[in-house]
Amino acid sequence: MSRSAVTASRLLILSFAFSLSTRVLEPSLPKSTPTPTPSGFAVNSYVFPEGGGSSANGQFDLLGTGGQDDTGFSRGGTYTLDSGFWGAGTLMAITPAGTNTTVSLGIVTVTFANVSTAGTTYLTPIDPNSSGNTPSGYMIAGLAFDITTTAVYSGPISVCFSLPAITDPSLFSRVRVLHGENGTLVDRTTSQDFTTKTVCGTVDSLSPFAVAIVITPQAIKQSVLDHPWDN
Repeated sequence: MSRSAVTASRLLILSFAFSLSTRVLEPSLPKSTPTPTPSGFAVNSYVFPEGGGSSANGQFDLLGTGGQDDTGFSRGGTYTLDSGFWGAGTLMAITPAGTNTTVSLGIVTVTFANVSTAGTTYLTPIDPNSSGNTPSGYMIAGLAFDITTTAVYSGPISVCFSLPAITDPSLFSRVRVLHGENGTLVDRTTSQDFTTKTVCGTVDSLSPFAVAIVITPQAIKQSVLDHPWDN
């Protein structure tokens, strides 16, 4: 056999061996299958970047900020996270039919004595100055909400506020729940629990609510001393 024939035979054998090894070592790729959606799981909010513009509130401005589509509260332990820049988002909760039906809306818990037709309960932060005329001897603590529902209900409604930031027992004892009635805020406070930092009020209808502080005579005197030109 000539040298060229031997060389060609060797190349043919090497080529066959390489092809065989490639076929043997080539991994079998699994077929792609869609990922199943976990039961009971849903993404109900998202964040989208803006990359410019400005946001203003009171005496503060934010420049070149990102925006958040859905705002709301996240509560755990003694901390409350108010998402969004100004917390102006409306919270909602499904309100099923039944007795003593309770729904949680961030720092607010609403309990209906009786719900005959299910619906949705909404909570929207509002300007405290628009909640109604503040009665003498009270000072709005900066929290005001408009609470509404599409559920059909009867009987009294308990509205409770969780206020973990107030750690002074004396100050907490002066916290009140005011309810807007015919353009005037009325004190409807029924209970206070410093241990759970919860203050509740009972009403017959839903409308604006505000958290207020009872002004003590000493506080009034100090206010006069601090701002004599206002009196």
